[in-house]
Amino acid sequence: MTETVDALDPKRPWITDPRDLPAKQNWFGTFLNPFGTSPKVHFTRAWTVLFMARVITMAFVIGVTMVAGMTGGDAGALMVLIPVVFALTIPTSLIAHIRRLADAGKPAVLAGLVFLPVILAFAAFIAVAGMASAEHDRMMAEAERPETTEAPAEAREEGQGERGGRRGGRDGPPPEKAEFVMQRAGAPAGLVWALTSLFVMLWSLMWVARKPSKEPEPDRQDYETA
Repeated sequence: MTETVDALDPKRPWITDPRDLPAKQNWFGTFLNPFGTSPKVHFTRAWTVLFMARVITMAFVIGVTMVAGMTGGDAGALMVLIPVVFALTIPTSLIAHIRRLADAGKPAVLAGLVFLPVILAFAAFIAVAGMASAEHDRMMAEAERPETTEAPAEAREEGQGERGGRRGGRDGPPPEKAEFVMQRAGAPAGLVWALTSLFVMLWSLMWVARKPSKEPEPDRQDYETA
């Protein structure tokens, strides 16, 4: 006859390690104490909280900005919320990874991978910004170069309609350098950040979160009576 063992948590029958019980989670330690350890379930719950904080913030800011733009308003100041939230969640994510890796007996230095999207996106931004800055300087030089021939008035007007704002001189002044560089470098940096963030997310969920604890699971009776 097979003996039936009651689940540690009837609502979460997949939990077999008493340390994974949600009631045992210390949120302060999980996010702010890099010298402890976090079992699998505690790490996964913390990772989910950080992920949702980023998604909700980005969705809120983008949604409000789009609505404001359609109604003629300006909600650009809200964009500052995105870097603020990321500045808060990246260090806490680092600590959560350090604790989980320590629990699994893996090198804590691997937790530095959470900075990979920021580092690569910044490198991509700097590389493209340098080229965009040089391109803007060339546009400014062309705008300041005097015309050698006088085109008919109708041709000048037609050229302005087709190429308005692309060059200086008769086609209008070039855009501000900072705005021009941000437009050119922002998209490639964002793409690099998105791709590397996807890689780090899969690494966290498929490897870090699933590694077994270094210490064997404690005996249930001893853990509950301790």
